[in-house]
Amino acid sequence: MLTPRIRGHLAILRALLMVTIAAGHYLDIFELVFSGRGAAPGAGYTDVNARIPVLWLLVAIALVSSVGFVVSLYYGGLRMMIASFSLWAVLAIVAGGIYPVAFQRFRVNPNEFEREEKFIVRAVEATAAAYNLDLIEERLFPYSPNITLENVQNNPETINNIRLWDHRPLRDTYNQIQTFRQYYNFVGVDVDRYTLPNGEYRQVMLAARELFPENLEEEAQNWVNRKLAYTHGYGVAVSPVDKATVEGRPEFLLSEVPPVGDLTLERPEVYYGENTKSFVIVNSETDEFNYPGPEGEQFYQDYGGTGGVGLGSFFRRAAFAWEFLDLNVLISGQVSSDSRIQYRREIRDRIETIAPFLELDHDPYPVIGSDNNLWWIQDLYTTTDRFAYSAAFDDRFNYIRNSVKAVVDAYNGTVHLFVIDPDDPMVQMYRGAFPELFKDFDEIDDLDPSLRDHVRYPIDLFRIQAEINLRYHMRNPEEFFSRSDQWAVPNEVFFAPDTLEQTTQEVEPYYVIMKLPGEEEQEFVLLLPFTPGGEERKNLVAWMAARNDGDNYGKLVTFIFPEGQVDGPEQIEGRITSDEDIGRELSLLCPEGKLCIRGNLLAIPLDDSLLYVEPLYIRAQALALPELKKVIVADAENVVMSDTLDQSLALLLGHKEPVTVVEDQPATPGTAPGAEFQLGLEVEAAGQAIDQLKRDLEALEEAFDRINQAIGDSQ
Repeated sequence: MLTPRIRGHLAILRALLMVTIAAGHYLDIFELVFSGRGAAPGAGYTDVNARIPVLWLLVAIALVSSVGFVVSLYYGGLRMMIASFSLWAVLAIVAGGIYPVAFQRFRVNPNEFEREEKFIVRAVEATAAAYNLDLIEERLFPYSPNITLENVQNNPETINNIRLWDHRPLRDTYNQIQTFRQYYNFVGVDVDRYTLPNGEYRQVMLAARELFPENLEEEAQNWVNRKLAYTHGYGVAVSPVDKATVEGRPEFLLSEVPPVGDLTLERPEVYYGENTKSFVIVNSETDEFNYPGPEGEQFYQDYGGTGGVGLGSFFRRAAFAWEFLDLNVLISGQVSSDSRIQYRREIRDRIETIAPFLELDHDPYPVIGSDNNLWWIQDLYTTTDRFAYSAAFDDRFNYIRNSVKAVVDAYNGTVHLFVIDPDDPMVQMYRGAFPELFKDFDEIDDLDPSLRDHVRYPIDLFRIQAEINLRYHMRNPEEFFSRSDQWAVPNEVFFAPDTLEQTTQEVEPYYVIMKLPGEEEQEFVLLLPFTPGGEERKNLVAWMAARNDGDNYGKLVTFIFPEGQVDGPEQIEGRITSDEDIGRELSLLCPEGKLCIRGNLLAIPLDDSLLYVEPLYIRAQALALPELKKVIVADAENVVMSDTLDQSLALLLGHKEPVTVVEDQPATPGTAPGAEFQLGLEVEAAGQAIDQLKRDLEALEEAFDRINQAIGDSQ
């Protein structure tokens, strides 16, 4: 039996509990803006007209129950406590659970669009604002089905920058021909653009040559080598996206160790990168390995940079020995008072430590600056899952901005965070909290003016925006409700390196130097095509572009195609697969022991037409050394394959003949951009003219023969 003192204690606790429950119901009213129970994200018709009144009722009942528990101290005792709690519990089940479900079923579902229309409009507008989709400019694409010579001549920069190298096979090739030693490797290959010394604006692929100390010979895996001698990677490999040697290997703008080429890199050491996962100590008594030169391995002792923390005192050495659980830091005689310990050298880890509240893009990329030093650029995002009425992406967030660009010195490790979107309210909040951490984007010129020219619209953000836009491009609420114009990302043939088999994957966004329809200048653009949703139709309905250059940086454009008139990537892949001539040629190129790898299929807009380009690589099954051997091109009517892009274009624009194999012709030294292709066209045209002249001569001879025969018959 409960004593009065215990009953009083319980009554007060339960009264406070009911006040807390009432506060929870009150907050649940505002939580409905994140509800997903209606036809669109956020509060729907049932939420507003059934759940909100019920929640207000439950707030009142919970407060009444709280009062009932207080009253039970003086009247009713235990029965009053039970009655007070039961009243709230019964109403929570009936009104909070059963009533909204019945309201949805009998009041909303029979006329769902009519009930939900204004809430759909609200959700579409909020989602577009949360992902910057409201800034997308929509244009019609004036489609013409065939590629013409005029299309090609009007877009020489686009033709000379069509990407024939995919990042996966190119990385394998780099790792075979540009590593030189087992302890070097390339983590990934990135796409960027550079203005070359001759003034050309070229799209390139590049990768930093990083140190993999774990690949040293087993007997060399000692502490001195791993921490004092082998401390950094060296140099960058840079190749144009459209060039290959006669053997099918990339041509280089910068390569070798030490680096040589059209570009200049005066500070090639990579102390901070993507594979710099463990600490090293520089300026020790042990000479650092620098690079394997023509005269043998090159060493130096003076690091000369500012990266790392000095180990000038016993206490510092003891602290780092404790931190890394490595006694050698404390006791090694090779560590001197001038030594510096470098840690958190991996780009992502370094930035995450400084700004853990920002989301990081999956891939930083290297940049050779105008000062001939090596930098890393990392895209950073502000995100939240508390943007009212916005659709969530992958249950992670429902708002995102690429507000910050991080620039990291590959030699010194200094990190600079530049705010590129000062209007983002979240980055404004962070700047208020950490005013010394962020800099205005214009200050990037003080670091290196050329870095501004290498800022890219990030692929991760673009992919997220594209996925949301598949449905939310439908701004008409009736269209949105019925999903009558749902889009999808098309599939392409893909070579899986793990299984060494061809499979399919979604088309990846890709960078192109091109002239957007309606624009006068070529620019660096990020593209992704769309097809209709569902399994039936595979034609192209639109493509989305993000602009990257100058004042146009960050602008989004969607080009809408005439419905049902344009072949999509999957249809082009099907035409390539079913083409008998291509199939016959591939069977000869790839006998047992060799693999034919079909690269990314690129849809390249040329004025009012679309050119499809797919590279073909061949590699030995036992050796990951892909070589570019063929280029497949297509338009709305024809698919052809030849040894080079120029030859394939000549076939596409010339006779429209079946695929023929043409010998590789080396480029003429000093040829101007686009001249190779024009020369190919002229040779092709000359050949056609000669053939026509032969046919005319034969016809003339036949005419003379008939005349002579007629004269003979008359005699």
